[in-house]
Amino acid sequence: MRHSSSIALLLTLAAALPAGAQWNPFKLPNRALPAYTVEYSYGGDMTGTGRSTSGGDKMASRTTMTGKFFGKTSTTSSWSLTDPEVIWNADLDKKKGTKMVNPLPSMAKAYDELDGAGKARFQENIQSMAAFVTRAMPGTPFEGKTTGTKTIAGESCTMKQFGAFTFCTMDKAPVALYSAGSMLCVNFEQTATSVARTTDATMFDPPADIKWTEDLDRARADSSARAWIKQLASKELADSLAAAKAKAKEAGAGEGEMTPEQQKQMCDALKNFDLGKAMVVSAPPGGLVLQMPLAPNRNHKGTAFAGSLSALTTLAGWSLLWLALREAGDHAHVVIQDSTMRYLRPVHSDALATAEAPDEAAMDHFWAGLRRHGRGRVTVEVVVRDVAGGEVAAMTGRYVVHRAV
Repeated sequence: MRHSSSIALLLTLAAALPAGAQWNPFKLPNRALPAYTVEYSYGGDMTGTGRSTSGGDKMASRTTMTGKFFGKTSTTSSWSLTDPEVIWNADLDKKKGTKMVNPLPSMAKAYDELDGAGKARFQENIQSMAAFVTRAMPGTPFEGKTTGTKTIAGESCTMKQFGAFTFCTMDKAPVALYSAGSMLCVNFEQTATSVARTTDATMFDPPADIKWTEDLDRARADSSARAWIKQLASKELADSLAAAKAKAKEAGAGEGEMTPEQQKQMCDALKNFDLGKAMVVSAPPGGLVLQMPLAPNRNHKGTAFAGSLSALTTLAGWSLLWLALREAGDHAHVVIQDSTMRYLRPVHSDALATAEAPDEAAMDHFWAGLRRHGRGRVTVEVVVRDVAGGEVAAMTGRYVVHRAV
């Protein structure tokens, strides 16, 4: 799960940066990784098994998981390998994989280039972003507190709580024995079932019959990392986070938060919303229209689920940018960074979501950022209408498009 990996990285950085610390969180240790091989079981909405091993300067993992999201149940098998220079990822079912530059050395170098004030802002911004992330998910506010010790697979670990996320890492080695949380309506749980103090070197061998796509440009990785670290340490980001915090405080605790019943309705809709039935009605110049049938997306009142409408608008904005990239011959990745959804009235029919292309100046800025830094941001407006043409909902979404570093 790409999003869960990003959030796990954010929470890990937050935990690794205690107040006043300015040491480099991206710098790889000089000592060799401990020799461990761990078997895992997965529970929650993503079930399956996994195996990871480490030793020397390498880490590898292999997982097989089954889950349901957007109306589709699927099973995926994957393999990954990380060494100081390259990160390998492979989809074992599709027989496709990527070889990318390991960004950590580039990030460590970019972090070292910051001055003292920049490093202090980086720390504060990471802590603030982690707080907002965990508040956005069902669970308690961001605390990052130790909750005790536990024995898992015969090994002792320390439990730490980060809002809706829980981690348990071995006391004597950086080996995760347990992790659990809820993100984007997906509940996940990883539990170690056995631990061996040996390295399974066979897992370091790339799987056979994989078609690899390579992106090993270290100079571009350095440029992208420098831009990313600079943004995380910027005063502009600090000011934006401070303004968001003040706005949330002004709105009052709990205001605008969903009830447990509303959360369940939204999550049920996201899991059962069939993307295959969200048909592209048209793609006029400067826009894209998706249609969502009401029948499979009804709530208990017979109107469209709010979660289905949110999924529809997010998909419409994403599809608009995906098409623009493909038309330009660019295969960069599109993810949504944040969005604001406005529900105007109940929807009693099929819904049509129209994603409107950003204006020329915004797209010029987006393309310039993508070309220069390998990353661009742009805001997309999406309007939802019923079959009679009445406006029933609207979404403003900020999307990030990036090339893997």
